Amino acid sequence: MQLTLADIGAWILKGNPKMYAVQGLIGQPSFDDDWVVNPTYRTDLMEPGQRVYLYVGGSQKDPVPGIYAVGKVTRRPFAAKADEHWVDESDRGRPSLKVGILLGEIALRCTRRELQAEPALAQMELLRNPIMGNPVVVRPEENAILARLAHS
Repeated sequence: MQLTLADIGAWILKGNPKMYAVQGLIGQPSFDDDWVVNPTYRTDLMEPGQRVYLYVGGSQKDPVPGIYAVGKVTRRPFAAKADEHWVDESDRGRPSLKVGILLGEIALRCTRRELQAEPALAQMELLRNPIMGNPVVVRPEENAILARLAHS
């Protein structure tokens, strides 16, 4: 079933350190840039002002997988080229779809284990389908819980 605007409480944008040098963002006071999203109907639902969470994934211990930042969409998805932060050089400069975002301080706010321990988040798309590409939806009722866990 396709999502509608009423189904969206926020978005999660993921970064995997094995693919993208997201660890270089950790500790930054803010991030005002863009992020790659998959070209699906979901990107048509992304609008300026919607809440967005940055999730650092992967199986590594450093950085610990979890929510690292909270912010908002600043620009609707647009065609662009992948930036220099991709680990695989062949990914750099490739045509991409990106969304503008503004994130607050980038620091671990909530681990994946903490998300998994919250019963009300058991059906959250991020946890049910961890390999899903960007953007990942957060339903309105999940957003209220996630906002509390991420101290936003």
